[in-house]
Amino acid sequence: MAFTSAYTLEEARDMLQKWKECEYALASGQAEYYKVGSREYRAIDLGEIAARIQYFKNLVDSLSGNGRTTRVTRVVFRDL
Repeated sequence: MAFTSAYTLEEARDMLQKWKECEYALASGQAEYYKVGSREYRAIDLGEIAARIQYFKNLVDSLSGNGRTTRVTRVVFRDL
């Protein structure tokens, strides 16, 4: 089954860049709050921001073909 996403590769890269800008602005003290879409984030929300960065990084990796694929192996134990 192929991986499908609501984002194209370029959109995912753009979102990843925006979330990185958000993290940088809050972590460096350049802004008290940062707005992405309709939500406002403060420095206390850096954990949530880091999770979004990781999500979009994984999405970019998957869409560009650099992501790891999950391989499932079935093992049947036999007592001889």
